[in-house]
Order: sequence, then structure tokens, then C-alpha cells
Amino acid sequence: MLRGENGSGEELRITSDQNPRIKQVVRLRKKKCRDREGLFLIEGTNSVVESLTMKWDAEYYIVSDSASMSGIRSSLVKKWPSRTFVVPERLFDRVSDAETGAGVMGVIKKPHWNTEILTDPDQADRNILILDRIQDPGNLGTMIRTAAAAGYCAVIALKGTADLFSVKTLRSTAGMVFHMPYFVAQNNEDLLKIVRSSGRRLVVTDPEKGIPYFDGDLNKGVALVIGNEGQGISHELMENADLRVTIPMAPEVESLNAGISAAILMYETVRK
Repeated sequence: MLRGENGSGEELRITSDQNPRIKQVVRLRKKKCRDREGLFLIEGTNSVVESLTMKWDAEYYIVSDSASMSGIRSSLVKKWPSRTFVVPERLFDRVSDAETGAGVMGVIKKPHWNTEILTDPDQADRNILILDRIQDPGNLGTMIRTAAAAGYCAVIALKGTADLFSVKTLRSTAGMVFHMPYFVAQNNEDLLKIVRSSGRRLVVTDPEKGIPYFDGDLNKGVALVIGNEGQGISHELMENADLRVTIPMAPEVESLNAGISAAILMYETVRK
């Protein structure tokens, strides 16, 4: 049942799991539905507040009627009275992906970032992060979060990388998805064209032929590639690299987590 849509000033309420908006929330858990509808879900107070601060285009918000959500609930109802729907706590918990009480979610239109930032002369000294088929949503979100913290201007993901708009990835970005332009390249050829046209140097990690990362110049004008967790960086990108670096490790350590490796290399920018 839905009440309050007559402009009476009441909260808009949803009480049935058969409501079209509730069905849409469940549907948007699937990537194919997110792609088809051009929408995605965010969960939790921090993500919702960040979306409002950055003025991302929201279809609507859903808030649990639990007492703990009274603050964000009243704020949303006051600011977006026609887009905020209050639902019983039991119904919210049923459709929420969060392990512990997110209490609020939003259905947001997918953004379209301007690719001009990649070739803008004023941005030429800022690095970009390239993700070569990163599979783990947690790694993906962490890398985006770190790229934002390290002052990178954009992220380019090759096709085959985990979906940016899954709830798990978005949660791992800790809201930084709203600040970091993100693009998808369909193949290596397209990616290399973008990098060359931007004037940046392509930097890859190579445990066999790379120089220690602290001996390389990662300070500016770099397109840093982080490879797939299991297969590493594709052969074509390795062959077209301008610089190959490695992270020195003790003999008994075979490799580092991709997210940790990315953080070490990206923060070399800050160190210098």
C-alpha cells in the first residue's frame, strides 16, 4: 500500500513487497538489469549523503522506519518529499544487501563522465589508473578509493573488470565513486589509443623485468596498469609499456594482493 502521494504532506510509504519500486530494487541487484535500466543502488547513510552532496541524479530513496533512521529519514522527506519512501524495517531488511543495518538506500541514474578529462592539457601531469580485468569487487573499490586519495584524475577499466555499480564495489569505495571519473575501454587497442593521445607513459608491473618502483619515475604523467589477480597484465599491454616496475619482496613471499600493490605504487606519486 502506498499513501501520501496526494500532496497532503504525509510521508510516502510502501508496505508491500509487490510494490514496483521494491521489485525494481531487487532487480537492480543484477548487472544485466543495471545495464539495461541505466540505474544502480547505493546503501547506507554515507553513500546517500555523498550522492546528495555531489548532486547525482536520484530516481528515489527508500528509508527504513526504524527509530535509528529517524534523522536521515526526516532530512530526505524534507528535501525530497516526492522521491523518499518509508518502508517497514522488516521489508527494508528483506531487500537490503547490507549485513548490518544500512537503513537507507537510493536508486541512482548511472553517471556519464566527460572523456575530455583524459586529454585535457591542464590535467596532463595527473596520473590515471588502468585496471586490467580486476575481478574482486573489494579490490576494485579499494583501488578507486586509493586513486582518489592519491590525487589521480581518472580510472579506466578494461572490459572484463568487475562491475563498478555492484553494491559490494560501491561499498568498498567508501563514497569515492562520486569523486572519481571512471571509464570502460572495450579492448587493449582502444585503451592504448587513449593513453597515447593523453601523452601519458604506460607503466606496468613486471616481477621479472621490472625495476624497483622507487627507482622509476611515477611522479606525474603516468598511466599505471594493475593486472588481473590471477593472470596479471595482458601481453599486449606489457609489450607496449614505457616503464616496467616491480615491488621488491622477501624471497619467501610470492606476491601481494592486487589492491595493496596498487596502493603502494599509487602512493609513490605522493612520496615524490
